[in-house]
Amino acid sequence: MKNIDQYDAGLHGQLSCFLNRESELLDNFQLKEWQATCVDESIRYVVPLRQTVMQEDGDGFSEDSHLQSDDWNALTMRIKRFDSRAAWSENPQTRLRHFVTNVRVGDRVAIGGNSKNYEATVKSNVLIYRSRGPSPDHDLLSAERIDTIRCVDGDIKLLRREVRIDSAVVGTHNFSFIF
Repeated sequence: MKNIDQYDAGLHGQLSCFLNRESELLDNFQLKEWQATCVDESIRYVVPLRQTVMQEDGDGFSEDSHLQSDDWNALTMRIKRFDSRAAWSENPQTRLRHFVTNVRVGDRVAIGGNSKNYEATVKSNVLIYRSRGPSPDHDLLSAERIDTIRCVDGDIKLLRREVRIDSAVVGTHNFSFIF
């Protein structure tokens, strides 16, 4: 991430607005629109399994085991399933809210020699509130998202997302939502 003297307020604002719009679509279960407008067809979307390890043994995120590991086609199938009767875990539909904070923008790399076309690494923290039905019970999940975002001709899309959940044990009944 950049030092404060290298901060680009315009880029930070542009990418923060993108993340806010994305969260709104996910919160409202507009998943087809989310995929069409926010996701690049070359997407790699991973949620690595977190392990509790000693500090000297690494960061605790598995490179081989994932709670979710999707490309464009897998995301398409996941979204179609949410819209079908087979998605019994979403009937009644979940009430979902993404709180995206602490957005940090890394280096911007120009694509094709055009400074308006770029890829940037964006880290953010996310807290997800989820509830269902009349029960007062709810889930809170916190994570860090490490995104690669691509902008071509003003069109901003998510190219890669790694979601690093803070808990080694995910205390939720199912995983039927998108971070």
